[in-house]
Amino acid sequence: MTALTPTRASRPQLPALTGVRFLAALLVVLLHAHSALRLDVPPLLRPVVESGQLSVTLFFILSGFILVYTYARTDRLDTMTVSGPTFWQARFARIYPVYALGLLLDAPFFLGAWLGGGLHLSGPVTLALAPTLLQAWVPPSACVWNCPGWSISAEAFFYLLFPALLPLALAVARRGVWAGFAPVWLLSLLPVVAVLVLTPELPREVTALDVLYYAPLFRVPEFLLGMALAQRFLNAPPGPRQAQVARWFGLVVIAVLVVAGPSVLNNNLRNLLAIPAFGALVWGLAPGHGRLAAALGRPLPVYLGEISYGIYILHAPLLNLLVERGARTWTQGHPALLILAGVLGALIVIAGVTYRFLERPAQAALRRRTRRPVPAT
Repeated sequence: MTALTPTRASRPQLPALTGVRFLAALLVVLLHAHSALRLDVPPLLRPVVESGQLSVTLFFILSGFILVYTYARTDRLDTMTVSGPTFWQARFARIYPVYALGLLLDAPFFLGAWLGGGLHLSGPVTLALAPTLLQAWVPPSACVWNCPGWSISAEAFFYLLFPALLPLALAVARRGVWAGFAPVWLLSLLPVVAVLVLTPELPREVTALDVLYYAPLFRVPEFLLGMALAQRFLNAPPGPRQAQVARWFGLVVIAVLVVAGPSVLNNNLRNLLAIPAFGALVWGLAPGHGRLAAALGRPLPVYLGEISYGIYILHAPLLNLLVERGARTWTQGHPALLILAGVLGALIVIAGVTYRFLERPAQAALRRRTRRPVPAT
């Protein structure tokens, strides 16, 4: 008799992890809105707003976690319940419709900058790479056409590796996630530390650091940690006390990194130091224990988490449109928090419509073909 391997539908939902995705997307939106609209954010909130790029690390860890939770077999956690082609088809159907919409909406601004002579060689290179999800491999093109899409370029690489990474992630999990992951994490620190130590006179935005930040190969450890955490979770989820300790550790370290800011720690180094903290936070939220997990698992945060992909991908075209329409001028004199709330409100509406009429129909079409639910991350 063949054992049945559970799909996501037969495993408990993880609502807190869905809800926290909205907070991660929110921080990215705040960072880019603050920069694009040149808002005078209250000093107390400025470190939080300026730390939005840390959220990408959380996205990558969450992605690895949810994909293992959805696709790994119960009896063999290093094996998927579907074939590789079926998995890749599912991921394409999940990410590409909204990704393509983001490129389409941002195209006038990208083409305007290119034709205006501001992009030089990165213009044609980006035109070739962005539609094929390859722009993150060429850092000068990573953030040119709908900037948030560079992380989807990295995700596409993770998806390609996912079946091959399952045995490695399981080996990490079996050693103990933190003991097994420590060598990988320390190894990923070396290039950044080497650049900072050997070339301290260079400005913060140097090519070497751009490569380390954008190139998908250097972001694999974040995804791998999420995978290993999920495999451990499926075997032995944390109890309430262990989850509480993990949450507090993650929150305290993240708070320290936010307060330190880019003026104290280089952004690349902050991202790497945040990996264990976000991993601990995910580990502590996944079982749903505690008030924070309960709050994030309520219907409204869960819904906002479900539409957060649209918020994340579509916020850059909206900000570019506002800048083109003179928002930097007519927002002056108005409270920055009010402007940010207006931008976020508009994005929630746009993302909600996109989720209803583009994302969900695409997922439904895929389910009809594969008879398998499509994960939200």
